[in-house]
Amino acid sequence: MRAAVQEFGIFIKQRRLEQGLTQEEVAKRLGISQVAYGRYELGQRDPGLDLIYQIADVLGFSVPEFFAGYMEDRMKRYALYQGDRNNGNKIPDKE
Repeated sequence: MRAAVQEFGIFIKQRRLEQGLTQEEVAKRLGISQVAYGRYELGQRDPGLDLIYQIADVLGFSVPEFFAGYMEDRMKRYALYQGDRNNGNKIPDKE
């Protein structure tokens, strides 16, 4: 789950920057501190589902679409990993 939190952080940072917003502006709209919001962008804290939906509302994206894209990427990486393992290439068990 740690990878999902980190990728969510990258995603929300990109969305925020695309909209020309500061961390402080987003945090204020969410009713949290800038420090707390910054930790979500860095993937240091799991925002929980309620806050994920609030962030999605502020930054204008669909939560199901984000997670569908995230899972699609993970499945592609898994398929490549399995293909390399089956071809005898050494791949570490950790990502």
